[in-house]
Amino acid sequence: MKNEEFIFLEELNKDLYKRYLMIEDALKNKNGNVYVEIQAYLENLFKYINKRENFNLIQPKTLGDYLKNYRIITFCLVRIEYNDIDILKKINYYGNNHKHHKVIEFKFSQFIKFIREIHLLSRKIYNYYNNFFVNNIRGIDVRYYSDLLLKEQKNREKQESYQSDIIYLSETITNKYKEITLLKEKNKKLENVIKQLQKEVSMLKKEMSEIKSENCELNSNFDKLKKSNKAIEQQLNNLRLKIKDLEIQNNILENYKEATEGLIPRLLKKVDQPSIIDEEVIHQILLCKNKF
Repeated sequence: MKNEEFIFLEELNKDLYKRYLMIEDALKNKNGNVYVEIQAYLENLFKYINKRENFNLIQPKTLGDYLKNYRIITFCLVRIEYNDIDILKKINYYGNNHKHHKVIEFKFSQFIKFIREIHLLSRKIYNYYNNFFVNNIRGIDVRYYSDLLLKEQKNREKQESYQSDIIYLSETITNKYKEITLLKEKNKKLENVIKQLQKEVSMLKKEMSEIKSENCELNSNFDKLKKSNKAIEQQLNNLRLKIKDLEIQNNILENYKEATEGLIPRLLKKVDQPSIIDEEVIHQILLCKNKF
């Protein structure tokens, strides 16, 4: 959107129009820099007059210098019928103070006063060089600048909202990144635990295989022992039977011994008389024989 009241500057001098647009840009910041830009605009405006009028002024470098030069003052007062030099000096004062001391606060009413003045001066110069009646000037529309500030305020609010959203998203992303980093660290620890468990499982499998092998060997040995035990039990049974038989035979021999102990001495006495046998002794021998 262009300000219609200053479009004529494009025809007068494109650099001057660019300078004016810099004033609008400075206005959006609502600080004293806008007075510095108005001061710079006037400096370039008088530089344009100096060149166009062939004044060949070498010394003037600042707005203050131009406002002290009699040729410039005469041009303003006589040719374009502009008399408010004091307001231009006030603009110069505001610009210098903010430029060097940063003490000038922005006031919209003061800005409007200054913008009206540079519009009036610029339009008179334009009318003069185009052979128009120098005082044929329409005032500026204040609403254009208030709308410009309002639009800028809305843009700033949007930008602040976007920045707030960006900060929120940035913090969210940062937090998520931290969470991801923590998860990665936990995952790494879990991987190490899993590797350790896998190693332990592998060792356990190996031990189980060894135990299984040992168990098979033990089972085999147990089977052998069972078979050996059966053989031993069979031998024990046989021994028990033999012992029982021996005990029976021993009892028989003991009884025989007891039965024959009285006969032997009597037989010994009659050894010398073998032809004579005692009938009682023979009867006893036969009784013992029948018993055993």
